[in-house]
Amino acid sequence: MVLLRSPRPEPMRALSDARISFRSQAGVLLAHVTLMPVKDAANALLAPLIETWQEDAHEHGETVIQLRESERYEYEVTAIHGDDLRLRCSLSSRRRSLGIDGMPDAGQIETRSFCGTILLELVEGVVDNTKSAVASAMLDVRSLKLDYRTEYRGMLRRLAEEMMGLVADARSSAKTGFRSTFEQRTDAGWLQIQLELLRETLDSTDFSAAMRRILSFPHQRLLAVSESISTNRPIRWTPAVVQQLLKKHPRSLVPASHALQRQAGLQSVSKQVLVPRKSQHLDIPENRFVKFALIEFRAFLTHSSCVFEACQGWGASGDLSRRLVGKVEDWLGHSLFGEVGEMRFAPLGSPVLQRKAGYREMLRWWLRFHSAAELSWEGGEDLFRAGKRDVASLYEYWLFFELLGWFFKKCGGGKRPEVEDLVEGFEDGSPNLRLRKGSSLGPFYGTFSGQSRQLKARFDYNRRFDASTERHACGSWTRRLHPDYTLTFWPESFNEEEAARLELLVHVHFDAKYRVEDLESLFGQTGANDADEESEEGNYKRQDLLKMHAYRDAIKRSQGAYVLYPGRHVVAEKFKGFFHEILPGLGAFGVAPDENGAAQGLQPLEDFLDQVLAHLGDRTTAQERVSYHVAESYRAPEGPCPTGNLVVAERDEMSDTSRALRPAEHHVLPLDFV
Repeated sequence: MVLLRSPRPEPMRALSDARISFRSQAGVLLAHVTLMPVKDAANALLAPLIETWQEDAHEHGETVIQLRESERYEYEVTAIHGDDLRLRCSLSSRRRSLGIDGMPDAGQIETRSFCGTILLELVEGVVDNTKSAVASAMLDVRSLKLDYRTEYRGMLRRLAEEMMGLVADARSSAKTGFRSTFEQRTDAGWLQIQLELLRETLDSTDFSAAMRRILSFPHQRLLAVSESISTNRPIRWTPAVVQQLLKKHPRSLVPASHALQRQAGLQSVSKQVLVPRKSQHLDIPENRFVKFALIEFRAFLTHSSCVFEACQGWGASGDLSRRLVGKVEDWLGHSLFGEVGEMRFAPLGSPVLQRKAGYREMLRWWLRFHSAAELSWEGGEDLFRAGKRDVASLYEYWLFFELLGWFFKKCGGGKRPEVEDLVEGFEDGSPNLRLRKGSSLGPFYGTFSGQSRQLKARFDYNRRFDASTERHACGSWTRRLHPDYTLTFWPESFNEEEAARLELLVHVHFDAKYRVEDLESLFGQTGANDADEESEEGNYKRQDLLKMHAYRDAIKRSQGAYVLYPGRHVVAEKFKGFFHEILPGLGAFGVAPDENGAAQGLQPLEDFLDQVLAHLGDRTTAQERVSYHVAESYRAPEGPCPTGNLVVAERDEMSDTSRALRPAEHHVLPLDFV
């Protein structure tokens, strides 16, 4: 008889509504919040409201009930005991018809472009941010992108590597002030960052594979041990063993007929002798280090769990810590670690730790964990506060390091940036990574040798361009703008202010947009509705394109503005300049992280930037000619020249397809010359 295996159920199912339970810290059920999506589900994959497997959600540290970005939901609060409990959420708005005292509380949650984890809180009476929540719950807002889980882990891995590199650079330059003991840290935000970085390691398939490799093929060392053997057994005799035979006690009599007594005159010999032999030992420094690393991971997770439990609204982080503790304890329960003692010194120079499969990965993960723990990152706390995960902001930070790496490779001689440019707080012993959303970072300077000129280069994160109507001043014509990333170039013979005054300075801007999936969602189809109509329908992606226009037109001396989005298929036609040259231009580039944090699609962007550098390094381009005439035209204010009854031709006399020269451009011979 053939047994047919039942098909595996789908990992998620669409819901028409969901009821979220809210309990107090004591575990008492206080209320239910019912969520209903405004739109119906076309399928489970694109459904606005889904329920995932418990195991699947547990593995990825997500909630079972999940919302979706760019959707709207009706909510209603049902209090168990009739209390006036109301929902507090950064994405919610209360129904106006209820008034101030309307019960039960109801309204809408609009996820817009948010992707990550949101915090839902219940407060008593009118919603006020100063009030303490009586209960809270977490909900994941999943991305429309199918690869967001892989991209999230990859970006975390890359950021951890960057932080480890900064710590190494600081040590090599004799910087001090790092602290590596997490036991003294009680700030939940800092612990949450370390928890996310460690979770990426412990939940990865690479970690499981490395541990299985170590447990299946542990490194052993041959050690010489002495074994007590009876002299009645066959023994490999050495001078040292013979000495024991003659002198060691207790002893036994030798029969008179034995050759030892007849020929050597021995009356007695030792009953036992110590014979050296080689034995395989597991209790070696390398295995002790693996055990030590796991114990340290467990200690951090246990400490974090205690801190999260003491902080209101951090319950999801506490649950994640306890789950990871269980995973580490499962590894520590293996018989190998029962035979291994405590580590007395860290064998960091061991060839086994540096080369053998499994061990070298464990060393790298432990070093990365320690390096990240030595460097604070206040900007990163906003990414994971109270358990939320802001994938869009994480993508923006990840792109910063990608562009910074290109900048120093091309314009910085391949060197790394100075640690002081990225890390602050060395003086007071609390180093902190300065990277933070909405805050300026930079400038970073470099040089580039072009075809006919040397260029100075500048890279900024969130550079502020203040409003200014002065032509020669740096800034924006209308209002303050701050693109995510700005590359600035000008001839080396001038300083930045002189180059701006002479129209020799060029800005190229980039904005990170995680929610853009492909070029069509950004540019739209030919003949599609205009942006005003689309904004009424809730399509915010075309607004990104309009923002690129604003950057290029409003910020003085801007020649290009481009969107960077996590797409994997690039259509090169979209990236050409408006004319036959690379600048001025507008467009988008797909740059996505893989599971290891490496940038996919970065090569087309690098090729484009190389073309920009070659273009700006050439003094014979049309853009160079235009900038020269703009500088000359606005060098001094000139009024219009009165022409009287003179009729100025519009077309060139020699060509019907060309415009006539303006009067000031005509070459005139003076009368006395004739």
